[in-house]
Amino acid sequence: MGTVVKRIKNRGRNVRTGPQAQAPSIVANGTVFTGEVKLSEDLRIDGAVLGDICSTKAVVIGPGGEVRGNISAAFLDIYGLLDGNAGITGHTFLRKGGILLGDLETAELEIEDGARFEGQRVMTRKGPGGAGRLKGWPYRSG
Repeated sequence: MGTVVKRIKNRGRNVRTGPQAQAPSIVANGTVFTGEVKLSEDLRIDGAVLGDICSTKAVVIGPGGEVRGNISAAFLDIYGLLDGNAGITGHTFLRKGGILLGDLETAELEIEDGARFEGQRVMTRKGPGGAGRLKGWPYRSG
């Protein structure tokens, strides 16, 4: 899995627009995971994670999903709740109805109408080593 490629009509070229809606590792609705999660695959959360997440790929928090902890990943797509900080080396999407309560470091940020973001943001360079500038930041992707 990875990122969605969308054709831009007026330019005739492909661009990456963010993580796919489905990911291979899933925390299902009704599941509560407590502890640190480290993985090298995409992760979709429709339940709850109470702890930090470190992924070298994408993290998607579904509409009913919640994370209470920090996230370090290549991409982040929030439809649900993130109550914690995030260090993202690529693109971050905060979707309609999504809530981010914490600080964010990311190379690219897209916030839809109806989303809520309470915290500070730091825009960084894209790729490895791009996140990690927030004071006291505990995680780095990679």
